[in-house]
Amino acid sequence: MTEGDEVVTITFALPSVLAIINYLQISERNLKYCGTIADALLASMNWRFDGILQRVQVAQAKWVPDTNSLPYGSDIYFNATFFDPKFHLQWIDNEMLLPDELKEEVRKEVTGTEQCCSTWYLYLYLSCT
Repeated sequence: MTEGDEVVTITFALPSVLAIINYLQISERNLKYCGTIADALLASMNWRFDGILQRVQVAQAKWVPDTNSLPYGSDIYFNATFFDPKFHLQWIDNEMLLPDELKEEVRKEVTGTEQCCSTWYLYLYLSCT
């Protein structure tokens, strides 16, 4: 085992945040007694990591054009995760609860092969209303 295997780096931020949010969204439906705690945790995660969620277009709040001004909205989280061989683009398939065509849009956005995906915004608008 190398030293890099024992240290948690910034590359874990994006996949971890998405995994925790997905887990809370799925488990809150099945909770009998602690549903309000799960709701509060999910609301806190959505607020705190709004920048990341806006960038991958799974945010519950209204879309913001300048995500760099939001908490955790920097490109560094996406770039670091993309260049880490443990993650690369696997987090899109494993941690995002989106239809396949929207996952492909996210891949294009992260790799820089396509700018501003209008399909995402339509999906976000329809899912929030």
